[in-house]
Amino acid sequence: MSPRLSRRQRRRQALEERLRSRDLAGLRQLAAEDPNVLSGLVGLLNERDDLLRWRAIEALGLLCAERVGQGEDSMATVRDLVRRQLWSMNDESGNVAWHAAEALGEILHRVPPLADEFAHILLQHLEMPIFRAGVLWAVGRLASARPELFREQAAELSPYLEDPDPLVRAHAAWALGELGSEVAPPKGTLFYDFDSGELR
Repeated sequence: MSPRLSRRQRRRQALEERLRSRDLAGLRQLAAEDPNVLSGLVGLLNERDDLLRWRAIEALGLLCAERVGQGEDSMATVRDLVRRQLWSMNDESGNVAWHAAEALGEILHRVPPLADEFAHILLQHLEMPIFRAGVLWAVGRLASARPELFREQAAELSPYLEDPDPLVRAHAAWALGELGSEVAPPKGTLFYDFDSGELR
């Protein structure tokens, strides 16, 4: 007889099932029933399965935007989540969230008032090599809708086109392209396609 799963394990299992099938309606239903679903998605940001992790990032942005639409207290909840993810990117936190930058980029993309508040704080993490590719992806994601947020910083991004990490170079090229520069990401780089829900 298999041991009973804890509430957290059951939540993770339910999230993984819906993420693997990209069941966005099912994720909304879970979020309506369980206030800890956002925390559960945050727990998947270090998932080694790239597609599952990107779908968790997508769901986190979507559900945060929908949570914000429920009132001012809900905005405070999402703002607190953003602050905690920024804190997790600091060495002092003791629990580095490797893909927090991408999650923050998606949340700020979906919740524009928070982008005004936090986008440039996120940009400061470009100095940390472990977050560089993720921050550049976040810049590109935000710039795809609001290029004015980072237009003055475009020149600061150009040196990353020569970075030794190919993912950093690819995300820098994409971000600069979204900011109006004629730079194409190198071929062979996988990006998450929010239309299809697949890596391309």
